[in-house]
Amino acid sequence: MTVAAPAPASTERALRLPFAALAFGVLLHADRMPLWCSLTALAALIWRLGAGQTRWRLPPIWLRTILTLALVVLVGSLFRSLGGLTAGSALLITMGSLKLLETRTVRDGRILVGTALFLLVAACLDRQGLARLPLYAASTVLSVAALLALGSSAIGASPRLAVLRAGRDLAFALPFAIACFLFFPRFAGPLWGAPEGSRAITGLSDEMSPGSITELAISDEIAFRVRFDGRAPSPRQRYWRGPVLHDFDGFTWRRGSIPRFQAAPLAGDGGTLKQDITLEPNGRGFAFALDTPDSVEPSAATRILLDTDRQLRLLRAPSQPVRYTVFSRLDPQDATALRAWQRKADLDLPARSNPRSLALAQALRDSNPRDADFAQAALGYLRRGDFRYSLTPPPLQQDSVDDLLFRTREGFCGHFASAFALLMRAGGVPARVVTGYLGGEWNGYGGYFTVRQAEAHAWTEVWLEDRGWTRIDPTTVVQPARLEASLRTLLPDESFGGSLLQAPWTRSLFDYWDAGNQWWQRRVVGFNLQSQRGLLDRIGLPDADYRLLAVLCAGVAGLWLSLVAWRLRRETGLRRDPLSRAWNELREALARGGVASPQQAGPLDLARRGAQIWPDLGPQLESIARDYANLRYAAEGAADGIDAQGLRHRIRLLLPRLRRSTMHSKPADPERATRSAHR
Repeated sequence: MTVAAPAPASTERALRLPFAALAFGVLLHADRMPLWCSLTALAALIWRLGAGQTRWRLPPIWLRTILTLALVVLVGSLFRSLGGLTAGSALLITMGSLKLLETRTVRDGRILVGTALFLLVAACLDRQGLARLPLYAASTVLSVAALLALGSSAIGASPRLAVLRAGRDLAFALPFAIACFLFFPRFAGPLWGAPEGSRAITGLSDEMSPGSITELAISDEIAFRVRFDGRAPSPRQRYWRGPVLHDFDGFTWRRGSIPRFQAAPLAGDGGTLKQDITLEPNGRGFAFALDTPDSVEPSAATRILLDTDRQLRLLRAPSQPVRYTVFSRLDPQDATALRAWQRKADLDLPARSNPRSLALAQALRDSNPRDADFAQAALGYLRRGDFRYSLTPPPLQQDSVDDLLFRTREGFCGHFASAFALLMRAGGVPARVVTGYLGGEWNGYGGYFTVRQAEAHAWTEVWLEDRGWTRIDPTTVVQPARLEASLRTLLPDESFGGSLLQAPWTRSLFDYWDAGNQWWQRRVVGFNLQSQRGLLDRIGLPDADYRLLAVLCAGVAGLWLSLVAWRLRRETGLRRDPLSRAWNELREALARGGVASPQQAGPLDLARRGAQIWPDLGPQLESIARDYANLRYAAEGAADGIDAQGLRHRIRLLLPRLRRSTMHSKPADPERATRSAHR
């Protein structure tokens, strides 16, 4: 078996930054990829670093081939595809890891950097949160530094110098990037779409069992954020409508399979209230709005439907934050008659289920023939029945409503909404359960309300002939304070992570960070065609078309390229890095002493001329010139053991001696020295 020769020491040093760039690219995906992906990359990196520092041997080609085929099959079997964002990233990580095991040359290093850049782009397509911005910036700087290290032996010898140079160059390019971001012509939709990932996300579902909302109530994750156009509603009006549940099997409520159409406009005297909502990914396609939503503002970016249940549905479950605008009525009047199939669906009860509750409903109905009076009688039973509001109620049996009303008498919002809806149906009043949220916290830094999963709530809607669907919240009968206060004030601090996380200064810090993140999502990530038109209108270009934007971009590009040309002009020739600047100072000192320094003269030629004029400095000049020539022009391996920083230090030490010799002694016949050098 033959093993390729190890990389030269200079190349091995230059490859350290590409190794680091690839490792950082893998790190960007570590929390989304299977653990074995990260472990594969880590094992390959340790093996490759060990081969560079010790006598470890890199695996032969037959072993690398087997590993490649095995990892491709593994990725394909786990993700059932080799395409898409998640599967493609996993494949790129594994192939990049295997590339580490055969990396020996500068060309191999460039392939690693290219892989790191592709991983960076994939991470940016997957998540654009403000918290990840420093990670993306660090990955970019590291990748550019790796390219610089591979292209310059002097820079490659100093990773710190490469990183500083990369940061400076990227900072110089940042204004041009911002200008292109603002003024490059945009289209109504994206130029490409990354396949949506599938992952479990906390949020309401399309069914509710006793205790299901209780699990959400201990979560502090954000469900959505809301900006109102005008005065915000009072706390007792902040019901956020979500999935509407019709089918009940005695224990669990579900959405059911009844037909759903586009909702008709509502009537009412109170007007509509406009909300701009940013919905966090919930993985299920549910959207929320202030109860009761009346219409949705059309948007090319977000396709959303308001159905006959007044429930908002996204046509595709989002994996990124979604923005939409909706109009709601606080005092709606539904003039649409209840159809026969709707009435049947919302009166249906499971056979031989919750018999004691059915008997209670019949007794209340007998003494209250009017629907509205019957509903008030059922609420009165809950008010006088010594029921208790609790986040941790005891478990219920299969006849869950009987168990709640006659045994435990303790529950959460889902328990009371379920029980009230069943009583209404048993008394002949159509009823359904609505899930969503109640409340919202004001963020003064960002000027919006934050609604968290902890505000998850359930209530009941009943059909009254003179009013249509009417919201009745039985939970507020058991716990009236729930209308005005959040769960944090009603339940122990331990339910939400302890008193430290609920301290005012901690909440203020979280609000400040959330406001910054929301600004980033709205102004940067969500910068679309409409945002660009608004910007152009503010700077006095309301009628700008694509041609004007193209001219604007061309002008900015021309200005930036002029600055680049000016900067490159200052760094032409030998003024490109600290070692070159030091060598150029040495050339100038030799020229002042009488050594002719034409551009075609090489380092060794200049050293020989200087040694003829200053014999006492000759050995140092020749040693410095030889090392400099090896670093700059020799083949790989010839510069092994030569330290660029040490060489620059030697030049700095020689310059004062050379200047003193030039000032205090007359050089010996420079013309004769020059003629001798030419011979």
